[in-house]
Amino acid sequence: MKAFLKVGKPVSFPLDLPSYLGLINRTDASVADAEAKLTLPKDQILYAQFWFVKMTPLDDVAFKHLVNGDIHGAIEIWRKKECPSSLQNLFLCFLINGYLFLALYYAEKLYTNIEYAREFVGYVVNDYSLESTDFLIENLLDNICDDFGAKELLIVNKADRSWPLVSFAREHGKMKVAPFVNRETGDKFKSCAFVDDKENITLVAFWSKLGELTPKEIANNKEYLDVIQLSSGTYKLVYRETVHGNWRKYIIDKCASKYIADIQNCIELARKSKGNQPKERLLAGEQLRKHTTDSLTELSSMLTHTDLQYQMIADKLGLEILQCGIDYYNDSEDPDAAIKAMSLQKYALSIVVGQAAKDRCKENVDILQKIIDNLPPFEVFTEDKAIKEELHKYCQLPDLISHAVTLLENTQPYLVSIKDKLGADNEYYLKISTLVVNNALNNVIAEINEAQKYDPAEERRQRNKKLMEKSDPLFHPLYSSLYNDEFLYESEDRKTKYEYVKRVVLKAKKALLIMDVLDMEKSFEQERYLPNRKTINDFLLQLNDPLPTYKPLPLKEKIMKQVEDAPASVKRGIKGIYNEFKDDKGCLSAGAFIIICMIVGATINGGDGASAGFVFALIFLGFIIKIMDLGK
Repeated sequence: MKAFLKVGKPVSFPLDLPSYLGLINRTDASVADAEAKLTLPKDQILYAQFWFVKMTPLDDVAFKHLVNGDIHGAIEIWRKKECPSSLQNLFLCFLINGYLFLALYYAEKLYTNIEYAREFVGYVVNDYSLESTDFLIENLLDNICDDFGAKELLIVNKADRSWPLVSFAREHGKMKVAPFVNRETGDKFKSCAFVDDKENITLVAFWSKLGELTPKEIANNKEYLDVIQLSSGTYKLVYRETVHGNWRKYIIDKCASKYIADIQNCIELARKSKGNQPKERLLAGEQLRKHTTDSLTELSSMLTHTDLQYQMIADKLGLEILQCGIDYYNDSEDPDAAIKAMSLQKYALSIVVGQAAKDRCKENVDILQKIIDNLPPFEVFTEDKAIKEELHKYCQLPDLISHAVTLLENTQPYLVSIKDKLGADNEYYLKISTLVVNNALNNVIAEINEAQKYDPAEERRQRNKKLMEKSDPLFHPLYSSLYNDEFLYESEDRKTKYEYVKRVVLKAKKALLIMDVLDMEKSFEQERYLPNRKTINDFLLQLNDPLPTYKPLPLKEKIMKQVEDAPASVKRGIKGIYNEFKDDKGCLSAGAFIIICMIVGATINGGDGASAGFVFALIFLGFIIKIMDLGK
């Protein structure tokens, strides 16, 4: 090689296999580098793991096919006899074709048999004593992971409709591998054919990533193979996982441990924010989610969710993100705190695996959702907060009308602001306005009910009792005769109770006058507010001080109503005028009709409207007279 390269002559060998491995560009530097890497016996063994071996006459025959570009022919020859060289060469051929499942199947057969492994190593380095194949297996897996990715080796194939091969065979009969020809292309291919007792044949094609297996290879791997059904209805034979057993565990421990460590470090960093300001806890949760998403995705592609390692780290991560959201919401005064926290809570629920972790996350998500459902629109958060604070203070006070009036007066400006921003028909506005009215109404009803229970006679008895307790016993008969004679005080008691109830009812009127101008939900208004308002108004009628008409039509609505009713009024007027004309009372009726038209016009558009009404009346009356003349 050195001599050829020195004079610029390219160097090639029969086993360069350019049709499979691509062109090899050898240079002085690459040759020197290769020579340095192959100096030590152990290094020679490790590199030999990824190159062909010729140990038997059968290898010579197979290499002729391989050199001629017939890799499938070489594979068929090496499949005929199991020995260290055939296993090594089959491993390489399937690796070149990208059939990882078969490649690792033959590699495992080679390295888990210590005698095979020693023979292979002895052929590379004559005097090397092999005590364990661990370093060979680890080197092999490390290199394959570097070239193909650990994810590719650990991925688990799942399909909605899949059956373990053994179960499928029980349902569809005995299996054999047979050659077939594609009717459209004429290409030859092999497929599994299952034949049942009734001679029904079910074809199961080999998955492209699996490669074509022999019956022996299928039998030896039946516990790792599945049959899936595609949307087209056809079946394919696939591997459930590329690598399994201790080899899989080694890849997981080596590759997954990195992602687990990364996630754990992020969790510890987030925990340091515990006890900080609410926004810092929110930021910690968002950063934890952001910085662990890729690691968790990679881990999920390597491990099934039932794997204990995955479950432990996923639950730990999810619960820490959940706690960040809880701490933020509990301590935050942000009006949209529940919405921000919900983003973290839902994500936590989506990644946890264990049932206990799922239950905890689900409980918190449900609680937050109820809170969010009751949140006001964002643009009225300030008003909502102020009203809620007034209601909170109000609920701590006695059930008195004076407190109801204070509540109504303090919240009315906020309710007006909400109405201006959202509109009078907004569902939230009507709901919170009704809430305020209902709370105030409760106090009004409570104090009126208590007023009706007021008993001046009992109050006098209690007063007399206290006087007697403080006075000399000699005066007890006197106090008793003065205060316990019910007949003497009957008229005064009635008057006292009347004045007491009157004061309470008049205070209620003040509260109701404020409530009257507030909007309410229709059901509350009709079923609770108006019936109680009528009852209180009945008291006020007895006092000759009734409430005004409930929500009279505003001036604008009055005008609109008059306009809407105008056609009917005009129609009735025309009929009356016609009848009057028939009775020779036309002048008086015509004058009345003109006045009505002017009033309607003035109502709609002031002085100009009155003028227009006058002109319209004259024209219309002329039209009516003409019709009457024609009739005559």
